[in-house]
Amino acid sequence: GSRKDYFSMYAWLLSEALQPLRVKTIDGIDWRMEVEKTLLKDQSADGSWEYDFLWKTGKKELKRYSEKVLSTAFALLFLTPKLKKEVTKSPRSGSGGSKFD
Repeated sequence: GSRKDYFSMYAWLLSEALQPLRVKTIDGIDWRMEVEKTLLKDQSADGSWEYDFLWKTGKKELKRYSEKVLSTAFALLFLTPKLKKEVTKSPRSGSGGSKFD
């Protein structure tokens, strides 16, 4: 498979594993920033993402296909913590805080 197979899913899984442990870098590299750069570079003009996924269709058969909805969902799950930090005012209350909290 290519480097992009399942990328958004792996990004989210990495985040779920490393965030609670407060791991900021791997071998001196800010892993979160590197993944964000890749996701933003790969984002389509319509705001979605589309990475390849493999699905088992028979006993020994694998089918490769691009999956826009699943790819976009995992990309947004990865980016959600960053979005939460950037939202500083609740449109409803007019006060500080995140509408996602």
